[in-house]
Amino acid sequence: MAQREPLRTYSGKQLVSFLRKGDFAHAGEEEAIDLAFSNFEHRPKQTILDVGCGLGGTADYIQKHYLGQVTGLDIEKKTILYAQKKYPACVFHCCDVLNAAQVITQTFDIICLFNSFYAFSEPLLALRTLNKLIKVKGKIIVFDYSDPCLKEITPLFRAGDKNTSPFMPIPLRSIDSLLAQSGWQPLKKIDLSLQYIQWYTQLIDRLLENENEIMRLFSQSLFQKALETYSSIKKSLIAGVLGGILLCAEKRVIA
Repeated sequence: MAQREPLRTYSGKQLVSFLRKGDFAHAGEEEAIDLAFSNFEHRPKQTILDVGCGLGGTADYIQKHYLGQVTGLDIEKKTILYAQKKYPACVFHCCDVLNAAQVITQTFDIICLFNSFYAFSEPLLALRTLNKLIKVKGKIIVFDYSDPCLKEITPLFRAGDKNTSPFMPIPLRSIDSLLAQSGWQPLKKIDLSLQYIQWYTQLIDRLLENENEIMRLFSQSLFQKALETYSSIKKSLIAGVLGGILLCAEKRVIA
């Protein structure tokens, strides 16, 4: 099994939570959630699955603001234990996304993924698995990094191996085909690259402003890793070899 990147571990997620002033591990925090759900009705009986839920802050926010019952899913056990304790109104499961259909027995009206899709080693199989968990005409929302290099793969692409975890931004050149192969009908795509630059600028500013406190609460090595990672992402966004995207698709009905 690949070693997890420091910022994807429990301690890394705690650092990100500290910086984002809430249990969010994705860019944009509440602003991103509001944007993703802006065209959805607030229905108290709808069911929502948050895939790659991290510490549970996003699931809790969705449940409080968009009604319905939210279930969270994450591969990190300590993260799920934290979420279960802090947000008991939501339901949380610990498993790999590829095993989700064996662990979760219900189906959902909406499935959302906030900065988790890029870390899936087998995105096609992940989408097929999630398709089994969605109701007829149900929707999937994916908020993530995008690969805007239409002729070549972004130089940031990393398939992952025993020493590294994947970094596979959504390929703009082939995402429609990927969705179609996994039983989804694309509905819309919104480019969020400029917003991602703004969000990462703010995140780096918070990191530097809180350097001493981060050193005390976490470690110098985690601070340096965060600064290196976030600076690299911002530089790549500005250079245009990385982007941000919000996409929505619907379960395809086969006649």
